[in-house]
Amino acid sequence: KKFEVIVSMSCLEHINDIEKNFKKLKYLTDKKHLQYHVINFSSHINKKNPFKNLYSEHPKNFRKKYKNNINFLRMSDYEKILKKNRYFYKFKTLSSYKIKKSEIHTYWKKYTINELKVRTALLKISGRY
Repeated sequence: KKFEVIVSMSCLEHINDIEKNFKKLKYLTDKKHLQYHVINFSSHINKKNPFKNLYSEHPKNFRKKYKNNINFLRMSDYEKILKKNRYFYKFKTLSSYKIKKSEIHTYWKKYTINELKVRTALLKISGRY
């Protein structure tokens, strides 16, 4: 028997091989299923300033300094993986936070400012094709 509904709260950002995760979910779910994931894109260090120090340095340095276990993926990274694995999906931004463009390390320049500002988002997956 396969799962018809999957729900997670602030879990996906802690999975290092997220593509492997979504591949495995393909085998655990019906073709027509629902998934709801709340993804927290913050640094997980400071609730009042959710991106404190996150974007000002390379993720490797951030991880060493704060012993943090987040995967540093952003919505566009998830979208590439979901498309590749043939999922129907939709993102909804739940909250965002101001960031200073001048404090962004070159690693993060591959993302738009609007994407970097997203603190939490709801990912709804409605099956696969």
